Formats: sequence, structure tokens, C-alpha cells
Amino acid sequence: FLRADGSEAVLPKLLRRQELEQMEEERGIQVFLTPEEAVAALRSLSREVAGLTYGWTSPDHPDVTGEYLSNARRFLLHPLGEHV
Repeated sequence: FLRADGSEAVLPKLLRRQELEQMEEERGIQVFLTPEEAVAALRSLSREVAGLTYGWTSPDHPDVTGEYLSNARRFLLHPLGEHV
């Protein structure tokens, strides 16, 4: 489970899980929820967890231009996405 509080400066585009894990290690930031945090979020029934599925923009990278993450952020901040 990826944290939602990452800013565009920290995460400008979607990355492969391996790259996110490397970022956690190199920068000393927590990108993923701990198992305990994930379980608590799921059990809270407060819609703190959402799934995102999409096709990669290229065979080598999930979000080459950052467009997918930008669109997801814009939707979640828009009144139409506040229910998510």
C-alpha cells in the first residue's frame, strides 16, 4: 500500500515498486504503509484505501510522463473524487 501523502516533488510520476523501495532506502522516507497501518486502514471502513489499475505507458515504465499520477491526484482533489 502506497502512502497518499507523497507530494509531486517526492513522487512526480508513478514508479515501479522496485524503484519505490529503492527510494525508501536511499532517501530514508516511508513510501509504503506498514502492514499494521494497511490493516488498520482496511478495517476502519473509512475509505482510506483505494486501488488503481491501469496499463503501463511503455514496456519499461508505468508512467513515463507523469500523466497518470497527475490525473489521479487531480481527480482525488476534485469534488467528484472526494468520495474515494
